[in-house]
Amino acid sequence: MNRDKFLQLLKVLLEGTREGKIKWHETVDEKAFRVAFGAGLVRIEDRSDPDSGIQYSVAFLQDKQGRTIDELSPAHPGASQLLHSLYAEARASAFAVDRVLDSILRDAEAGKTVEPPQDYLRRE
Repeated sequence: MNRDKFLQLLKVLLEGTREGKIKWHETVDEKAFRVAFGAGLVRIEDRSDPDSGIQYSVAFLQDKQGRTIDELSPAHPGASQLLHSLYAEARASAFAVDRVLDSILRDAEAGKTVEPPQDYLRRE
């Protein structure tokens, strides 16, 4: 069944992302990330149920033309925890969280600080 094969692909992507072999990319939606291959791409996004406010992740399989050809939600058996983990890893990959943390950690250990850029001040 295609859904099971898509689930298998997501497991491979999770493992590859954790190993640093798979690099995810940002999208215009700050809660969505994608990784592309020759025949298409996988997009994963974080959503919120409007009634309960519960957060969950959904994955989409798209062909080269950008058409969504499959979708996997937490309702599929065995998908909920996988989607949650993959979203977290994809986000960390796209934002290069490990690289940023390593750099800040080195600076903090050396006592090296700088003045924050002006746009940071607006977010505080």
